[in-house]
Amino acid sequence: MIKNSYLPLISVIVPVFNVEKYLDDCITSLLNQTYENIEIILVDDGSTDSSPSICENYAKKSNKIKIIHKTNGGLSDARNAGLKVAKGDYIAFVDSDDYVHPEMYTFLLKAIQEYDCSMATCKFTRNEENFSKPLEYKEISKKYISSTTAMNDIGLVWVTAWNKLYSKELLDCFKYKVNCYHEDEFAIHELLYKAETIITLDAPLYFYRVTPNSIINSKDYDKQIKKIKDSQEAFKSRIDFILEKQWLETLPSAVRRYCDNSIEKYELVKNDLNGNKKLIQEIQNNTRKVLSNCPDLSVSRRYKVFSKNILLFELVKVFAGLLAFVRAKKRKIINILKLILNLPTSDVALLRKQINLKIKFNRIPPIKREKNEIIVSLTTYGDRFKEIKYTLYSLFKQKTLPDKIILWLDEKEFSEKDIELNKTLQKFKKKGLIIRYCPNYGSYKKIIPCISEYPDSKIIICDDDAYYEKHWLEKLLREEKKYPDFILCHSANYLLIKENRIQPYQTWNDSIIPEEEVKTLPIGVGGTLLKSCLLYKDFANSELFMKLAPNGDDLWIWAQTVLNNRLVKLINNCNKNPIDMGQDRNWQKLYVENAFASQNDVKINNILAYYPELQMKLGVKLNKNE
Repeated sequence: MIKNSYLPLISVIVPVFNVEKYLDDCITSLLNQTYENIEIILVDDGSTDSSPSICENYAKKSNKIKIIHKTNGGLSDARNAGLKVAKGDYIAFVDSDDYVHPEMYTFLLKAIQEYDCSMATCKFTRNEENFSKPLEYKEISKKYISSTTAMNDIGLVWVTAWNKLYSKELLDCFKYKVNCYHEDEFAIHELLYKAETIITLDAPLYFYRVTPNSIINSKDYDKQIKKIKDSQEAFKSRIDFILEKQWLETLPSAVRRYCDNSIEKYELVKNDLNGNKKLIQEIQNNTRKVLSNCPDLSVSRRYKVFSKNILLFELVKVFAGLLAFVRAKKRKIINILKLILNLPTSDVALLRKQINLKIKFNRIPPIKREKNEIIVSLTTYGDRFKEIKYTLYSLFKQKTLPDKIILWLDEKEFSEKDIELNKTLQKFKKKGLIIRYCPNYGSYKKIIPCISEYPDSKIIICDDDAYYEKHWLEKLLREEKKYPDFILCHSANYLLIKENRIQPYQTWNDSIIPEEEVKTLPIGVGGTLLKSCLLYKDFANSELFMKLAPNGDDLWIWAQTVLNNRLVKLINNCNKNPIDMGQDRNWQKLYVENAFASQNDVKINNILAYYPELQMKLGVKLNKNE
């Protein structure tokens, strides 16, 4: 409640007409206002139900209530009657089938006083849930805007009279237009112009109820026609007012609103009023006159077409609708074409569909070579086993094919029966895929068994949830000819060293290439080319790597390379990651990545502690507690 030495009087004018079902809610909400200095003016506009007696009963209970009984003259006439007797310093209007929040007028008056303006507005709602819950004024967002801003964006304040509080001076000599619909549209521009500044509260303090008998729901044919004509007149009166006052900053939006209203009413007449040709012609002629009176104004071509040729307008509308549909479905249409024409795509869902179709129709190139010079090696586990087909397909589609593609599986997790049941893997086996079983070395399964069995081969390792572009292998092999003494990779990370200490793994930056290649660490997902001759003697020592760096194969490859006085090289000095085909497992990946981030720090420290010579090569030392 506002606590000042003087409490301004607020007059709330409530036109009442045959609302016996809702009137109690309305009056009770006004009597329950936390702002106490309030007069409630109930204007009985010739009601024929029990509304007048309800008003009288409330007047007996509260001296805040005044009643005016009059013959029926409509909403505007009832409001004007209330304005004549209102004694308040501030004026508000409430429709008698609506009700208000207990703090509505406390908050609106406080905002007017705080921002020194003559009009305050709030939002409204049709949702009864939590409507009357307590609110804090200081927690409500507020906007202080000019009348020009409000006129150009009427949605900031709404045209309605009932969501506002006005100073009495603002309504001096003001009358609502009678015997019409859209009375608020006739009034809002005049009130905003006079107000100059407005404060808006971002809180729904007014409950707006749409009832079967309300004006907005009227289906009477003659009333509908009058409503259409009155709306045209209201928007035209706004333009005339703007031109008279030379309030030209608001003219474009007023003309735009007039034309939009004309098109809206044309659609209404066409669809709901039997296409009344005379009324359509009248709407069209009115629009043409408005546009001709503003020749220097730049307006949409759509409005000009509507004002001159309805048939052409309908054709343009159909074309615009088709264009909007194509734009909305553009991605889908492109994807369908890519799927049909087998065009390259980075869309994972579409790529999966393409691959599934190709596998279904057995469009997998064969690999049948006796040599063992170039071997692509990978592994999988758990549910990823079911989706490895996408990675396998990308490997079989390489421009330069390897001599062998070997899938290594944990001998305790999988059996021949699992392979037999997987029809897709059977297709890849027929095309040359080799499936082998080995002990569970974790992520090392794709490396250790292969390099042990094929020590003289070039081993290219990759992940099981990636799609590799067709030149992926070719690029690695081409670089290997240039740099035969390097471990080569498509993706790399770089050790970050400050003050002779290796910084936490999460702080490493894969976009900053260090001058010393000794800091380059391969990332398996991109693909790495290994040769046993480039690796240190401990590389295949399973007991050692499972102790020092379990599932840390990238770290192990880097350490064993540097210990052997060799280096890792990122080809083209540019990280190139494949398409991630496991995007539906992102939650799982994030968990693993976050867990591994801290575990990698432990693994690095384990490796450095075991190999002091590696510390010397890097010029780093461990902390005492590590």
